[in-house]
Amino acid sequence: MGALRVHLRTRARGPVRGGPHHDRRRDRGRALPRPPRSSVHPSGQTPLRALPALRVRRRVRARPRGRVAERPPRPRAPRPPRPRRGDRRGPGREPRRRRRGRVVTTPALPDHAARHDIAHAHDLTLFVEAGAGTGKTHSLVERVVTLIRDGVPIEDLAVITFTEAAAAELRDRVRGALDTVDAGEAESRALAGLDGAAISTLHGFAQRILAENPLEAGLPPIIEVHSEIGAQVEFERRWRAFLDQLLDDPDRAEVVQRAVVLGIEPAHLKVLARTLEDSWDRLPSRAPDRPPLGPIDLEPVVAPLRAAVARRAECLDDSDAVARLLDERAVWLGQAAAATTAVERLQILEPICSGKYGRRGAKPNWPAGTLEELRSLLTDATDAAQAARAHAVDDVLRRLLDDLGRFTLAGVEERRTAGRLHFHDLLVMTRQLLRSSAAVRRRLHDRYRHLLVDEFQDTDPIQIEIARLIAATDLDVDAPWEDIATPPGRIFFVGDPKQSIYRFRRADIRLYLRVRDGDDTDERVLSTSFRSVPGIVEWVNRAFAEIMGAGTAGAQPAYNPLTPARPHGPGDLPVVAIGGPIEGSASERRATASDDLARALHRAMDDAWQVEDDRTGQWRSPRWSDIAVLVPTRTGLPELRAAFDRVGVPYRIEASSLVWLTQEVRDLLSVLRAIDDPTDQLALVAALRSPAFGCGDDDLARYAVGGGRLDLRADPPEGTPDDDPVVAGLAALRELHDAATWDEPSALVERVVRERHLMELATATPRPRDVWRRLRFVADQARAYADAEGGTLRDFLEWTDLQADESARVSETILPETDDDAVRVLTIHASKGLEFPIVAVAGIDRDPGEMRYGPNVQWTDDHVPEASVRSGLTTTGHAELWEREKEHEVHESWRLMYVATTRARDHLLLCVHHDASRGPERNVAARLHAICTAHPDTWRPLPSEEATAAPASDTELGQLTLDLEPGQLTLDLEAAPPAADPDARHQDRARWIADRAARLAEAARPSVVAATAVAGLLPAADPASPPPGDDGDGAPVDEAEPWRRGRAGTTIGRAVHATLQTVDLASGADLPAIAAAQAAAEGIPGRAPEVERLARAALGAPSIVAAARRPHWRELYLGAEVEGVLCEGYIDLLVEGDHGLEVIDHKTDRTPDPQALIPRYRLQTATYALMVEATLGRPVARCLLVVLGPEGATEVEIPDLAAATDEVRQRLRVGARPRGSVGDAVPG
Repeated sequence: MGALRVHLRTRARGPVRGGPHHDRRRDRGRALPRPPRSSVHPSGQTPLRALPALRVRRRVRARPRGRVAERPPRPRAPRPPRPRRGDRRGPGREPRRRRRGRVVTTPALPDHAARHDIAHAHDLTLFVEAGAGTGKTHSLVERVVTLIRDGVPIEDLAVITFTEAAAAELRDRVRGALDTVDAGEAESRALAGLDGAAISTLHGFAQRILAENPLEAGLPPIIEVHSEIGAQVEFERRWRAFLDQLLDDPDRAEVVQRAVVLGIEPAHLKVLARTLEDSWDRLPSRAPDRPPLGPIDLEPVVAPLRAAVARRAECLDDSDAVARLLDERAVWLGQAAAATTAVERLQILEPICSGKYGRRGAKPNWPAGTLEELRSLLTDATDAAQAARAHAVDDVLRRLLDDLGRFTLAGVEERRTAGRLHFHDLLVMTRQLLRSSAAVRRRLHDRYRHLLVDEFQDTDPIQIEIARLIAATDLDVDAPWEDIATPPGRIFFVGDPKQSIYRFRRADIRLYLRVRDGDDTDERVLSTSFRSVPGIVEWVNRAFAEIMGAGTAGAQPAYNPLTPARPHGPGDLPVVAIGGPIEGSASERRATASDDLARALHRAMDDAWQVEDDRTGQWRSPRWSDIAVLVPTRTGLPELRAAFDRVGVPYRIEASSLVWLTQEVRDLLSVLRAIDDPTDQLALVAALRSPAFGCGDDDLARYAVGGGRLDLRADPPEGTPDDDPVVAGLAALRELHDAATWDEPSALVERVVRERHLMELATATPRPRDVWRRLRFVADQARAYADAEGGTLRDFLEWTDLQADESARVSETILPETDDDAVRVLTIHASKGLEFPIVAVAGIDRDPGEMRYGPNVQWTDDHVPEASVRSGLTTTGHAELWEREKEHEVHESWRLMYVATTRARDHLLLCVHHDASRGPERNVAARLHAICTAHPDTWRPLPSEEATAAPASDTELGQLTLDLEPGQLTLDLEAAPPAADPDARHQDRARWIADRAARLAEAARPSVVAATAVAGLLPAADPASPPPGDDGDGAPVDEAEPWRRGRAGTTIGRAVHATLQTVDLASGADLPAIAAAQAAAEGIPGRAPEVERLARAALGAPSIVAAARRPHWRELYLGAEVEGVLCEGYIDLLVEGDHGLEVIDHKTDRTPDPQALIPRYRLQTATYALMVEATLGRPVARCLLVVLGPEGATEVEIPDLAAATDEVRQRLRVGARPRGSVGDAVPG
């Protein structure tokens, strides 16, 4: 065998975050946020209401985390400030918009009239087409706010959007728009009812309706909604029972036998059943009555074959191809005559169904004209056989579809009875409720006077029906939705048909266009883009004006060009294209494209492509985290990861559907497969070679040469040491296999991760945090699977195969690592609604509308299912519908490209590598390459010099060469050549040791500091300062209970703080009850009177009395950089005072002299002041300590606040480490 070379590398690891001065007790277990985006008030100061980081920390029990990783909120585009009362701008006036950190005044926008109508034309049923980055959410919020100010209670509004993250963002934006200094009574009432308002996803809105009317909907009083994993597990349980019943049913025996002969497998039927499950509303309530299975008539096949065989003797050469074929057909005629049952006849049809005879046989071997006649007869027989088989397939598939339909509807009724619904059930049952109950329809009509529908292009078609049924005043309940009239202004739609990319979730572009073009809607178009720089907008306009053009009726909208609102950025054209036509196989082309992309990203960093900073609005050099690589599918992920690793591009994979294909997860699944099935040799070898067991090829070869068998049940060869890695690995797998009988999949996953030290092994990888995140993701999914009453380990592995299947449409969940400076890799679907400074679009060397031809169901306009399990096994009407579906898929693939390219803010990088044999009409990348070629003024290539490769951070120790000869195993270790000069080598080592010591010392300084710990940063700390978390009375701090985390101090102090956080500052209403509850929560119910007395004293302090009458915020968490160090902490009370902002801190220290507390808390409060100033850009006027004691409340102002803040800055510079400094990377 050839030599096997294994490169051994070491990689430097940085220190563990945090230090002795990092007060973790005030973190409440949450991730440290990046400093929030700054906002600038017209006065030059930042209003508190514009601060997303300042949130009231409610004293409520946290909700349990979701079972499945959920997509986090989208980064939200900042909301433009609302003009004050009396300063409402109408059409033609110059608007002010906030553009990431600043307010700018721009000339009247081209679409300003449309924006004005969206906000104020409440008597019109508006249909708004909002292009990418045009401020769709802002316009929707403006309409909500103006409705409220015009007297519409927020309880009368229903705002429906696509995702839970979008709904949460929308609610926050509405809150920010209403919660202003000049808010009136209408805004105050709306704020009070905002948490209960109907601002949710379509499924959430449907669930609200069903929960309020369960009996009318035929549901139990309490309903529960399955998670996606729970729905899949429930389907698997029902499917196994159905399949057993189908195979045991004597009435279906003939259907099953014919299906087996035709090649229809249970796996095919399972996919069809899943499809019907997602569209069960289209199924008839009762399957049609069908006649018995028809006979298989072979006569149309036999007749032409008999005539052809009869002329066999006319052949002059027995070796002729047609003559030999006629001999075979003569045998077949005998088999046909002996076939008496339909199943037997189907079995013998297969050989006749295939064959082309145009070039068979030689004319000299036959009389003139005979060969052509024979070929015609053979063709007629083949056509007849194909027709007979197609009829048989149609006959069988339709009956199986009936069975699958009954299975699906039985599951619906089972869920309805139990009150455990799927997401699709919510929509269909809500529509059924509205159709069947006039009373419910009337109540909802009176309750929701305005329905606002967001992202209309991506939602289920049932949505329009639900909206119109609620909005209509008088209707025929059996009328189609197009005939349901609604009063003007009751419904408002907003969306972008060019971003309709969820057809696989039943989004229907035809329905969008029909609603938009209806007689009862008024269309408005938003075309001003606030996201992308003009160069990107120009390229997008030219490309998609050519691709989409005037649109295609019922399939593709016309392209409405965007108008850029941002100014040009510095530097060259922002659109860069790399690649072009290349030769080679698909995998070779993907590898080439990935290498070029990795080098291009390094070039972007080396050349410092300028990006606009979110906080300051200034242009700066990019970070890796500014870059997002968007791919349409998961196909090229292995090549992309390999290229990034080779070149040294840090990256993280953010879409959950991509995580299943990463090497770490595949290794873990290989171990689980070996545990589940000891006979799976492939999984066993993969498991042993994975880092979990660390067996090299040399170990496996040595074990095999010694007579060992890779079998968990076999004993190792005699003489093999127990510490042999293969022996140890097999023993560990055998133990895990025995445990699999009793342990759930989740327990096995956690055990493998723990016992095989996968988390620890990850530190040897270039990016250990990525490995940790992926392993935690799999463990979370396994726990969610177990919570959903999942099955065995094999069932779990089959479920994971479904998630990793390229053709599977799984939920795209963003897995955030916001503090990680790395390129983000995610699918285009997962990027919907996001934006990035630099976007690279890759993996587009594919046909537009590329679809896998697997089992699928297409629906006619009359809701008749037409099914296919594979080519040649379809119902008769499927082919025409499939061609229509492929056309829609082609159009959607171009809309997917529109979504991808419009995610870019400052730079767009296009990877247009494509198969040289494919033209622009047959390849996405080729089409974009042709567009770039036709418009050279809109883009630029990278300079011709090679991109600089990343410097290697690894240290090569040497090279291990294994020479494996038959019967011989030798190990030859070639050490790296030593330095030529020993003295120079010693000097280099001394410098390395000194440099390492300096970096370790730097790394020991904390980069994240709590405000309570600033006083302890310098060695000469104030001896009067108590340890962090001590309020001075010496009582122990017990952090065991979760509700105590995040609050330093004693139990009395925590109870008093919690009481002051909850009680009304002006009235003190319910103070005894609140104090008693908080005392009980802290485990000191007997001291509730003392808590009440201290809190009442605080309410009487002059500063608290004044704060109750002014804008104020309690228990505010802040995280901000001061002197490059991230400081964090909670401010008890922040007040907008007469002379500026005031920081008030409650203290329960027992001291006879409150002035003595100044040295103890001077630097802590000064740190609060610096954090507020860094976040808001406004200085703090004063800091007060409200000292609470038996005699009442004493106010102590921190003297010389400027000197205190200067001292804090000095301590941070000397005692802490700026983020991103040299201490973050320590040589190993």
